[in-house]
Amino acid sequence: MIMTTERIVDMLENTGFPMAFGMQKEIAALSGILHKNEEIKSATICFNQSNNSTNFLVLTNQRILKMDMMLGQDKFCEEFSLLKVESISYQKGMLMGIIEIQCEDKQLKIKKIDKKTGEVFVERAKAEMTGIELANPFMRNIC
Repeated sequence: MIMTTERIVDMLENTGFPMAFGMQKEIAALSGILHKNEEIKSATICFNQSNNSTNFLVLTNQRILKMDMMLGQDKFCEEFSLLKVESISYQKGMLMGIIEIQCEDKQLKIKKIDKKTGEVFVERAKAEMTGIELANPFMRNIC
C-alpha cells in the first residue's frame, strides 16, 4: 500500500523537521518507498555540490533511507535496516556536520549535513536501535 503524501508531511512535521520549499520531489518519492506500518522518526538533509544532488536521510522505526535526488534525474534510494546497523555517529563541524553509518557489509560517510537536524537524527537513530526512548521524547530542532 502506498503512503499518502499528506501522512508523510504530518510525520515529518511531528519530528520537528523544517519543511523546506522544494521538498515535493522527496516527499513524492517517499510515498512509494515507505511501508504502511512505518513511522518517520527523524530526517535531515545535505547538499552534494559534486553531482548537484540533495541527499535526504529519513529514519523510520525500521530503517534508514538515504535518498539521492539528482537535479533533473530520477531518485536513487539506499536503505539500511536498523537490525543491521552496527553503529551511527555524528561529528559537528563549524557550519555543517558528518554522519557515519557502519553496517555489517558497508560503511557510509555523509558530509555537509545540516547541523540543526543531523545531531537529532543520530540520537533518535540510536534510540530506535536500542529500543530506549529519548529522555525528552519531544526533543525538537531549535532554529
